[in-house]
Amino acid sequence: MSTAIKIFIVMICILSGISPIALAKQTEWKENAYDFTKVKTILIMDTEFMYDGFDISGKNQFHNYPNGQIKIEDMLTSRWEKVTGFHYVTLPYIIEKIKADPNTPVDAVIGPDMSEDLIKAIPKYADLVLFTEIHDFGWFYEHYDEYYSTETVIDRVRYGGVTADGKAYSGWMEVPRSVVVHHDAGYLIYDSADLRFRIVDARTWKDVWKYSDRRDRTSSAFGKEYDPSGPESVMKRILNVAFDKLPFKK
Repeated sequence: MSTAIKIFIVMICILSGISPIALAKQTEWKENAYDFTKVKTILIMDTEFMYDGFDISGKNQFHNYPNGQIKIEDMLTSRWEKVTGFHYVTLPYIIEKIKADPNTPVDAVIGPDMSEDLIKAIPKYADLVLFTEIHDFGWFYEHYDEYYSTETVIDRVRYGGVTADGKAYSGWMEVPRSVVVHHDAGYLIYDSADLRFRIVDARTWKDVWKYSDRRDRTSSAFGKEYDPSGPESVMKRILNVAFDKLPFKK
C-alpha cells in the first residue's frame, strides 16, 4: 500500500471520528498427526530479535524502541507462567544436564550452538522445542503535507408556504452541500509488531506447529485517537491470541 493511500485512508478515519487503522496478518499450521496430549516438557529457546526491515528507508525504530527486548521478555514470561501443567526448561539447563550425564561421550560437542550432538541429546530432557522470533517491534513518524478535501455538510433549512386551498404549512428539511476543507500538515505514526512461534518435535526435529502474526496500526501522531501505548499494546494483542492457540494447552 503506497504512502499516499495510507495517508488518505487515515485522514478519512480521522475526519469521520473512527479509530486508528489496524492491519493484521495471521498464519497458522499444525501437524495433525502429532499427539500433543503426551507433551510434558517443553524447551523454550531464547527469543530471537530478527528485524527484517518493515520500512527499507530506515525510518522504523525497531532497534531504538526503549527497552523493547526487556518489555517483550516480560510479556512472554507473564504469559508462560499462566500456562500450567507442563515442565519448562531452558537450553543452559539441558546443556548442564547433558554434560553431567556419565553416558555423554567425551568428544561430544555440547554448547550453546545447536550442534548435532546437542540435538540428539535433547529428547531425553524435552518433548518439544519452541522457538520465538520477533521480526518487528517499533514505530516511526511520517510527515504529510497540507491538503484540501471536498466534503459534504448538511444544512437544516426551514420551508413554508400556503396550499391551493389557503392553508399555511411549514417545516424543516436537510439540504446537503459541498464545501472545500483545508487540512494542516501533520504526521502519521505507525506502531508495528511481528511475532513468530515455531515448535519442533525434539525427537525428529520436524515442525509440528507454526504461527505468525503481524499487526500495524496507523494513526495521526497528534490526534485524539492516537494510542500512547505504542507498539506494546499491538504486541500484547498478538501474544494474547498466540497463547490461546498453543496446541499443547490442556
